Amino acid sequence: MKRLMMVVLVGTTMAWGARTKAQTNPPQENVQHTISDRDLDLLRKDLRSKRKQVIASNLTLTDAEATKFWPIYDQYVSELILINDKKFVLIHE
Repeated sequence: MKRLMMVVLVGTTMAWGARTKAQTNPPQENVQHTISDRDLDLLRKDLRSKRKQVIASNLTLTDAEATKFWPIYDQYVSELILINDKKFVLIHE
């Protein structure tokens, strides 16, 4: 009986401790984070570079295939950027 009481007491203490620890940082409401256009452009450039690296590491292209593929891929990304820029401007105007 004493062992059961001890287990219940320890379990309750652990549960209460986890609950109070989770509440130490109150949620911040209505906090708006702004990012500069320059930082956003750098972030996008970095993401595009990483995406290209992932594609390159997963493709097994010969030199001849790579010579043909990458210019087409770069053109595709450039066109996609233009489309998304137009779409973004229309949404936020």
